[in-house]
Amino acid sequence: MNYYFLLQFRRLTRITSEAGFHPILAFILALLIFLIASNLIVNSLTYGGLLYAGGATYLATSSSRLPLIQSLFSSRQIRVIQLLNGLIVLFPFLVFTMYCDLFHETIVMVFFTILLSLKPNYNGVRIPVIPTPFGARSFEFMAGFRKNLLPIVIAIALGGIAIYVGNFNLGVFTVVLIWLIISNFYSDPEEKFFVWNHSMDPVQFLTYKSIAILKYGLGLVIPISLGLIIIKPDYWWAITLGVVFGLLLPLSSMLSKYAYLPGRSDSLNAVLLGSCLLFPPLFLFVIPMTLVKATRNLTSIL
Repeated sequence: MNYYFLLQFRRLTRITSEAGFHPILAFILALLIFLIASNLIVNSLTYGGLLYAGGATYLATSSSRLPLIQSLFSSRQIRVIQLLNGLIVLFPFLVFTMYCDLFHETIVMVFFTILLSLKPNYNGVRIPVIPTPFGARSFEFMAGFRKNLLPIVIAIALGGIAIYVGNFNLGVFTVVLIWLIISNFYSDPEEKFFVWNHSMDPVQFLTYKSIAILKYGLGLVIPISLGLIIIKPDYWWAITLGVVFGLLLPLSSMLSKYAYLPGRSDSLNAVLLGSCLLFPPLFLFVIPMTLVKATRNLTSIL
């Protein structure tokens, strides 16, 4: 098992190096982003501590599910690896919650991380396919919905709670969270064959993908947005503007995916997308630039 964790450490350093960052610089940047995001969630949102604990637990237990090692280790060893993985991911969240005197949230995180990490693996048991509300042609939404079912359900539930109690800020956070989840659907590159299989030119292909985001993404966001307009009708323009700018985030992620296919996007593109979150008007610069690059890249594939 020691070799497994050493391998994961070397893999992480290789990924950061390939992204154009020195591992130490990447660690410092990640720590700064973590502290800023943690402070915003805990101190700026109603029930921020509970939201923070839930998100941390999800990240810790998601990273502890390791189906690829089932053929290499015994069931007992797999559970130990899952538990250690979960606690390693959870550690910085624990430090932050203890620093903020969120002791109840700390206990909740530790309890559920241990519980979910030690959950037995049902090898050989056929797991039913989770139905999705999306069409059969949008595989990103089908696969992304199934992989991110828990955060999607949590986000929708938070949106319902925000509308019920009249918490406008929590509702806005929910809309942003849903757009971020949808953007994650396009984080993994696909095989060239599945792109080449479409009998379209690059413009038609990207239009087809954009329509899917517009159709299914707005289907998740509009109900919550309408509820926010009902409780805060004077802010209808801000909510509408937020939905429009939020839509640009998964569109940018989709274009970046095909601009760098078959590989992953570089570190500069990641910095640009992150900057767009802080200053949304940058989308007006990033999207055209990425669109041109994606069109040129797809010309050799389609």
